[in-house]
Amino acid sequence: MAPQGFDVSARSCLDCHADASHAWAGSRHAAAFENAIFQASFAREPRTWCVNCHAPLPEQARGALRAEGVNCAACHLRDGVVLVAGLPSASGTAAHPERQERGLTDGALCAGCHQFDFPGTHAPMQNTVAEWKAWGRARPCVDCHSHALGGAHDEARVSEALELSATARGDEVDVAIALRGVGHRFPSGDPFRRLIVELCQGPPSSLEEGAGGCAVEAARVLRREVNPDTFALVREGAVPPQGLNFTLHAPSATHYRVEYRFAAPSTEAALAPWDTAFEVARGTIGGRVK
Repeated sequence: MAPQGFDVSARSCLDCHADASHAWAGSRHAAAFENAIFQASFAREPRTWCVNCHAPLPEQARGALRAEGVNCAACHLRDGVVLVAGLPSASGTAAHPERQERGLTDGALCAGCHQFDFPGTHAPMQNTVAEWKAWGRARPCVDCHSHALGGAHDEARVSEALELSATARGDEVDVAIALRGVGHRFPSGDPFRRLIVELCQGPPSSLEEGAGGCAVEAARVLRREVNPDTFALVREGAVPPQGLNFTLHAPSATHYRVEYRFAAPSTEAALAPWDTAFEVARGTIGGRVK
């Protein structure tokens, strides 16, 4: 609820919070409602509880404000008071009521949209905050994700965070994946997000040539698998923060390729290729290519 006369649009924050506002403007929070993946999914299943996280303010029920997605007020305004991570400041309280909110740093506020169950179940649909807690809460969410909210849709950041090596051992290939600076599993969030490791018979085609694929001899799909009927966890296959090692039978493979797919398979046909996936890494298999 906003104080009387308080403008909940992100535009009203720009003058005093320029850096945070500009960072937010390029974030997935800013695009939460209008991004192509959400729109394709919402067109298939226009449920109210989807909007509760993708355009959560009462003032966004209709009109242009929906285009701001998860804006400043969505995280920083409660009961007519602006929530801040540190102590309220004199300049801040002169502009609007303020109070310190630990939920901005301990994950509690993030959990509202990044930790919840499938409707009518006790099976988590979003499990990121629980993953972060299980890993020891080494750093607050906002240390990595505020205010630009860089994360799984940031190609450069994902490529920097994931390191893969593949080494031949006879007909087998040992694959080692390391995560750097990631405090939860990857992929995290929606269970349809998946990381695909492909072992290729020859170099992958270039992305400029089109598919960016390869002659796949063996592959592993890394994701959190849930039962489509009960939503119960079938297998926790996403990469944990400490990394993951596995072996694939691929006697002829010489190269590897890693792709991250982040759209639901049911909506991929309605989306542009760049709205469904990107390549994370590619390289040669040690011991096979000189």
